[in-house]
Amino acid sequence: MAEERACIDLLNDATRRHQLAQYYDAERIYRKCKSLCEAELGPRHYLTQRTLENLARLYATLWQLDKCKRLRQSLCEMKESALGALHPERARILRWLSELERTESNHAEADRLMDLNAYLEYRTGRRRRRT
Repeated sequence: MAEERACIDLLNDATRRHQLAQYYDAERIYRKCKSLCEAELGPRHYLTQRTLENLARLYATLWQLDKCKRLRQSLCEMKESALGALHPERARILRWLSELERTESNHAEADRLMDLNAYLEYRTGRRRRRT
C-alpha cells in the first residue's frame, strides 16, 4: 500500500509538471515513477501502465515520436496480455498508434491499425457496425 501511494504521488507530481510545460522535469519524474512502479507493483499494474501512457504523451508533446511509438507498442502488448485481445483499452492504444503512424505519413499502417481498432470497438460494443 505504501509503494502504491508513493507511485501515485510521483505520477501526480509528474503530471502536474507536464501540464505546466516543465517537460524535462516531468520526464525525469515519470521515469522515476516507472522504475518504482515496475519494481514494486509489477509491469501489469494499472499505475505502471498509466505512467507509461503519460510518458508516451509527454514524448508526443516533445515530438520524440520514436520513443512514443515504442512505449505505445509495449503498452498495447501489455494490455493484450493483461486484459485480452478484445479489450476496449487495447482498442484505445491502437487508435493512438494509428494517429502516430499517420503523423509519420505511414498511411497504410495507420489504416491497418484503425481497421483493427474499429473491429475491436465493434466486438466490444463500443461502436455500431456501419451499414
